[in-house]
Amino acid sequence: MGTEPQRLVREQIGPKALMQLGTAIPIFALTELGKRLLLSYLMEFDESLVAFRTKKLPYIVGEKSPKLEE
Repeated sequence: MGTEPQRLVREQIGPKALMQLGTAIPIFALTELGKRLLLSYLMEFDESLVAFRTKKLPYIVGEKSPKLEE
């Protein structure tokens, strides 16, 4: 996937999301069903997880995000 589609997803879809899973390659849930599916997916992990709230999506961690070229 080129950099322009990645940028469009983060800029256009990210703010509309109800939930974001991951930062390096984010997965966005846009509906309550999508949110439930992501939470169900997380229930399968045996390892520890961290979850927190944010007022704004997409949540971007500079050093963890792929470098998007201008």
